[in-house]
Formats: sequence, C-alpha cells, structure tokens
Amino acid sequence: MRFPLKDPMFVFARVRGRNGFVRELRAILDFNSPYCVLLSKDGLSLGYQEAALRPRDWRKNHPDMSPAILNFRGLERSIQVNLAEVSLGNIVAKDVGAVILELDLYRLLPFELILGRSFLDNFTLTLDARKGHLSLRELRPNPKPR
Repeated sequence: MRFPLKDPMFVFARVRGRNGFVRELRAILDFNSPYCVLLSKDGLSLGYQEAALRPRDWRKNHPDMSPAILNFRGLERSIQVNLAEVSLGNIVAKDVGAVILELDLYRLLPFELILGRSFLDNFTLTLDARKGHLSLRELRPNPKPR
C-alpha cells in the first residue's frame, strides 16, 4: 500500500477489538511511538472494558499491563491491550499491541488513533523521497531451513 509523503500522515484504519467489535478510526502514522495509542472512549467502543478505569487504578491490580508513556503532557500511565486486528486498505496486522490513554479534551485532536511501531513492525516500510511516497508491504514469512 502506498501513501503520499506529508506531515502529518493521516490515514483511515479499521480496528477490530475484543469480541469482534469493529471501528474505523482516523489515524496518524508515527514511527517514533513504540505502541499504537487509542483513546479511552474508542477503547470502550472496541470492547475493552478496562478503558473505563483510570490507568493509576488499573496499575494497582495489573502493574505489568500499565506502561509509562511519554507524551505531550509528560510521563503518564496507560492501559496496555492487544488489538485483534488493524487494517489499512488491503494490509492487515493481527494481535497489535496498543495502549489506552485517558484524554479529557479528545475532541480537539485531529485523529483518534496513533499507529506506532507495534503496528508498523509487521510490514516492510519503503520510503521514496524523490517520488514523494511511503510504501508498506506485508513481511514475507522466513523460509523453513532445509
């Protein structure tokens, strides 16, 4: 799949969450983010009931599923989940790591999802600055040794 190079890189992603819940979200590609980032309201609509909790409350019972994320507000806790499937057009990644952040002013953001390296690492990324595009291709499985 090919995308024109622009800053920021907005795309539409189809996300399948827990129990088959599906949403199409306006996303931004971020090569520096280690995880995909989902807002709590969208986490709830995708079937992740833990998104209703505050990350500091979730951390009390699940410290290993509450990573610290450095964002524009500083260092804060999040809730880690696995998205069943994330697709951009005809490319699909399954079991994608994501974190849920609680933002009060989410209506001011021009996107609903950040597609980070937990999604992008499933693909071969090619950048052609001369032609002004970025390509994502599915990784080919490693051939079995003979």
